Amino acid sequence: MQLYKPHNNKFSLSVPSYPCNLLPERLWKVKIYTEEDMDRISYVKSLDLIEPNEKLLGIASAEGELEIPQSSKPEGYVVAGGVVAFTEVLSGQNKADILNGLLIAQLAAGRKFDREVQTDKWYDSYKTVLENIGFVIESFEFSRYNNSDLEFKMDAVVLEILAAAATGNQMAVVKAALDAMRKLEAEDHRVVLFNTHSSSLEGGNFQCGPCTVAENGDVAVTIGAFHFKSSDHTGSFLFFHWGSKSVSLYKGIQKSILNVDVYSQVRQQIIRKLGSHAQTFIQNLDIGF
Repeated sequence: MQLYKPHNNKFSLSVPSYPCNLLPERLWKVKIYTEEDMDRISYVKSLDLIEPNEKLLGIASAEGELEIPQSSKPEGYVVAGGVVAFTEVLSGQNKADILNGLLIAQLAAGRKFDREVQTDKWYDSYKTVLENIGFVIESFEFSRYNNSDLEFKMDAVVLEILAAAATGNQMAVVKAALDAMRKLEAEDHRVVLFNTHSSSLEGGNFQCGPCTVAENGDVAVTIGAFHFKSSDHTGSFLFFHWGSKSVSLYKGIQKSILNVDVYSQVRQQIIRKLGSHAQTFIQNLDIGF
């Protein structure tokens, strides 16, 4: 028996020609990879990721890889510097793939660029990682958020911007996730995780959005991307009352589809690359469903 690469660019295992059910299970369950799959796997292996800082030590709920979510209800999660909400139609595997995918993109981008200072380069790197692991992303760009009010709250802006791209059901789970964040104490590990990876004294860069299964069966991921500059805030910036002249806020919507077939080829490599980071940087929110 030998592994060979024929002209159709697929790797196959050459075995004697007798029924598969007579072969050892390890042979007839061999996964077939294309050259493109192997390139994606090599790409994931090559990624360098940031490490948890001292503020996050000890917050992991368990050791090892992220467990596949088992709930069939809507759920919310903090994923490093982002808040992600899932509708009830997503499978546990869908949720785990999205969480791990968004996390590895953040950690890899953060290794190359400062997310608050080099925001454009950070997002370019973040987007590149997602595209290489199976996310099909519509082009998007940031625009200045203009508000005629004297003051505003960041969570209200998030909901306002997402409302242009998400359905009522999706908005309900996002609002529930933000409400859950608002109720947490400042010392709660989920608040510490989010604030540590989304803001500094001079500004911030964070994501928030819903994920669902579209009518055509696509796994749809809608992420509101926000970054701001200000030296006039303390505490949890999402719920801080901002003076409209004291902050420069930029916003964008990143709509994408997770190609499940492509992601499945790199799933195990992503899990291995993240290791126990997933248990530290991904934390569940009680959103009340």
